[in-house]
Order: sequence, then C-alpha cells, then structure tokens
Amino acid sequence: MDGITIISGEMDVAHAIQCLLEMYFVIGVDYTVLNDVWRATTNLNQSVIRCDRNVQWQGWYRMFHQGTSVLMPNVCVPDYRCAVVDPCEELNCTEDEWCGQKDGVYGCLCNEDHPRPHAESYDSVEFCSSSTGTMSLSRCQLFEAGFSADTLHLNDPSCNGTLQDGRVEFLFDNENHTCGTTLRSNSTHFIYENLIQGEANSAGGPISRERRIQLLFCCVYPLTQALSMDMDINPLDSVVTKKLPGGQGTYRVRMIPYEDAGFSNAFSGNVTVAVNQRMYVAVRLDGVDSRQIAMVMDSCWATPVNQPDYHIRWDLIRNGCPNPNENTVELLQNSNSTSGGFSFKMFYFTAHTSKVYLHCSIHLCLVANNDCTAVSYPERQRRSVDFHDSASISLGPLVWASGRAGKHG
Repeated sequence: MDGITIISGEMDVAHAIQCLLEMYFVIGVDYTVLNDVWRATTNLNQSVIRCDRNVQWQGWYRMFHQGTSVLMPNVCVPDYRCAVVDPCEELNCTEDEWCGQKDGVYGCLCNEDHPRPHAESYDSVEFCSSSTGTMSLSRCQLFEAGFSADTLHLNDPSCNGTLQDGRVEFLFDNENHTCGTTLRSNSTHFIYENLIQGEANSAGGPISRERRIQLLFCCVYPLTQALSMDMDINPLDSVVTKKLPGGQGTYRVRMIPYEDAGFSNAFSGNVTVAVNQRMYVAVRLDGVDSRQIAMVMDSCWATPVNQPDYHIRWDLIRNGCPNPNENTVELLQNSNSTSGGFSFKMFYFTAHTSKVYLHCSIHLCLVANNDCTAVSYPERQRRSVDFHDSASISLGPLVWASGRAGKHG
C-alpha cells in the first residue's frame, strides 16, 4: 500500500483501519511519526497552523501525542486539528499527584513523597455532626489500588462521591440524603452506619472484574450527657464534646427557666423570683434527629450551691415522676420528644444563701425501640438495651426575693 487517506467513515471502519495499522507496526513495518503540536484538536495557536492538503503522502504514518499513540478522529473536527484530547487535562491532578496509566487506564497517581497517614484505609478522614456524616478518601491511593473514584458509591447506588482537592468525599444526612444509612443503638450509644463500595477498574492485566471494595464507616453519639453551668442564667446553654470510638459527634442540652406555662417568656440575666412564685423549666435537646430520638428526664433536683452532688438537696422529679413529698411540682412533658418541661413553686434553703441551683439527669432513647420511659438507675442497670450512665445538666442561680409576696399559680 502506498498510503491511506481517511476522508469520512463510520466508527467500525476507523477501528478496523486502526487495528490493521497496529498489526503492521507490531511486525516491524517502517512508518513516519506525526507528532506536531499543531495537529492536536485542542490547538488554539493560530500563529502556527499547517495544512496537509498538498502533502504527497507515501508509506505508513503513525500519530503520537505527548509520547502516546492516539486515534485519528473519524468525525469532522475544526480546521488544522486532527489528534484526540490529552486525557490528563481532564483529570486535574493536584500537586501531590501525577497523571499516568495503570493497566491501560489514565488516572492520578500519588507522588512518592505524598503522605499516607492511614494507607490501609486510603487515608480516610471522617466527620460527624448531628445527623450528618462525611467520609473522604485519597483519590490517588484508590487509583493505585485499581479503583476509580466515579465507580464508588454508598449503600444507595445513586450516592456517589464528589471530588474535592484530590479527595473523594461521600456524604449522608437524615433529611433528603440518607443514602441507605442505618441507625442502631447499644447500651451506651446510637450509631449511624453506611458502606463505601464499588468494583475495581476492569482493563485486563492483574485487575479482576470481580474485585470489590467495601469500607464500613459510622458516626457514634453518646446516649447520655453530663453538663453543668457554673454561671448566671445568661448565657443559658453549654456544649460538651466527647471523643468517641468512631467519628466524633456532639449534641446540646439546654435548661431554660420561663415565667409562663406557654414557655414563651424566658428569664434573662440574673433571675430573681419571689417565694411561692411558680417557675416553669424547659429541658431541650438540639442537634439530633427528632423523628428517631427522644429525651427522658429521669430526675430533677435543687441544691443551695452549684454542685449537683451536694449533700443537701431537694428532689423535684424522681424516676420520671413528681416527688411525692413535693406537691407543687407539675410534670408538663417527658419521654415522647426532644423536649421536656416541668414547673414548681419557688422556695429557699434554710440556713443557707438565697440562691437555688437546678439540676436534671436525662437519657436519650430510640423511638423505634418503644423504650422511651423514665426508669430508676438500678432498674436501668439491669436492662440490656438501656443506659448505664447518668447524665446531668444544671441551671442557676435562681435568687429568691424574701421581701416579695409572690405569685401563686
């Protein structure tokens, strides 16, 4: 053959010609290399343009682009362009990566000095907040292991990862993006779980089509919290962060005093209350899924100093019910939501200061388990699905006014 000129044709014709060319190249037929930069389909430099229209073609020709064989397009391209696009341009490898081939597939490989703090788990990084969780993995380590980022997903196959600065990030939340996440509980925590999974690249060589990846990750939250506020009533809340075996999660418990039964007029600043005036107290849980998790007030009590375990105390709620010896307590809400509330008439401790501090012990439960009831600590200790830690939140000081007649509710 003296030469080949492709004017137009279907895809199968172009591929047949390419196979024929490859066969001849393998058996040693001489050819001329075409690797001019101006031939690329991405060439935009109009100052260097050529045309092959008047060239006397003789023999065999082979097209190269950046040292790699490329196919000649079989569809029309703009004038003065005829090579395929560089696959590395579309990958956008970071400074810690370099573009290369592995088993015939282009991807971003890790630089030799790229840090690998958790190489066995693809440098996984997990973040948990409220009912949301994210897990990110190193793209280059995944590719080196034979896994392409765009083939991985969570339990829901439609929940793929997104690329962020060389890392593949997976996200779930409990609103409109659950992605197959499951929720379970044990005796001390409730746990969100999901699975990153997918198949390896299947391009021949040592990579098997059946090879799969499965990475289980979870967000773990404590069922109980212990909080105390060593300050005046304003500000009214405090946050405790606990490090957990899995991811790290936080939620907030607040105790707020109100002037009215509708819980619309909260006290602010230093609270001064007349003796025998009715106080309304709300305990609220923020940062968890209220459709699946509820809060139970197990006990509430008062002390003359800001120490929950002080030896002088007055019980207001015991085992989820008003103290029989305190006939002014009314339990307004408990155990069926993330909010609780009660009221009582203001008093003072004899032979002590005029200040009163309130404390409550709470626990969290899963609504689906139908065990959101207040129980005493000894009984709770015997139940395998309940909770072993007492949690407390404190509020105060409440200052009683000895010279006021007070309101009677």
